[in-house]
Amino acid sequence: MLNMKYLVGLDLGTSGVKAVLFDTKGTFIGIKTNTDRKVIARSVMAGIACSLYHLFEYAQESNTKLQEILLAGSGSHSKTLVEPLTDLFNTPTVKTNTSAAGALGGALFASVAAGYYTRVEEAVKHMTSYSSKERPNINNHEKYLKYYNIYKELYLANKHIYKKLKDIDYE
Repeated sequence: MLNMKYLVGLDLGTSGVKAVLFDTKGTFIGIKTNTDRKVIARSVMAGIACSLYHLFEYAQESNTKLQEILLAGSGSHSKTLVEPLTDLFNTPTVKTNTSAAGALGGALFASVAAGYYTRVEEAVKHMTSYSSKERPNINNHEKYLKYYNIYKELYLANKHIYKKLKDIDYE
């Protein structure tokens, strides 16, 4: 089963690389009569990983190379999210000790703006602690790439339908 939920944007930190997709409709494909909640939840998390990877493809035009992915907030505690993200990107993920990621981000930028630190990377080094690091599984990477390729194919095939839905959507 595959879930397609497009996130709105990705910011790769201070490199200035930003990517945005505005297709915010989601789709489930491959649901069977015996599909249970665990499979649906895992599909949603894999869909988030695919969406981020799709956005990252746009950012790769700037030759950005990820050394690791920093995870913060409540989603970082979910193995169901961390595994597909780590394996699809084939990049280690590092979890912060904070659950208040938004507040930490604001504090990091405020500390630079106030002159306590000269660069965001310096503020991160001094103000952030990490709890664990996950390493990618190359076998899972190949599997998630196959799912991702289907995900992207579905997106391209259905993009015009998402636009039609947006045009009549009352939300």
